[in-house]
Amino acid sequence: MIASIILALASLVTAFTGLAAVLVKLRTVQAKVDATHKLGEKTEQLVNDQLDRQLRYSQQLTGALIGAHIQVPAQEQPASRPASESGPAG
Repeated sequence: MIASIILALASLVTAFTGLAAVLVKLRTVQAKVDATHKLGEKTEQLVNDQLDRQLRYSQQLTGALIGAHIQVPAQEQPASRPASESGPAG
C-alpha cells in the first residue's frame, strides 16, 4: 500500500517537473516567435521606405528631364499601397 502511494507521488512529481519544463520551453519559443514578427515588421517598413524614396527620386528625375525638354518614355505606374501600409510622407 505504502509502496503504491510512493510510486503515485513519484509519478506526480515527475509529471509536474516535465510539465514545468514544457512550459519553460513554450515561453522561450513564444519569445522567439514574437522577436521574429517584430523583425519582419521592421524589415517590411524599411523596404516600404526605400520604395517610397525610389519612387520620389524617379518622379523628380522625370520632372527634371521633362523640364529640360527631353522626351521621357511613359512608365508603368506601380499599384499604390493601401493607406494602412504607406509610410509617413517626407
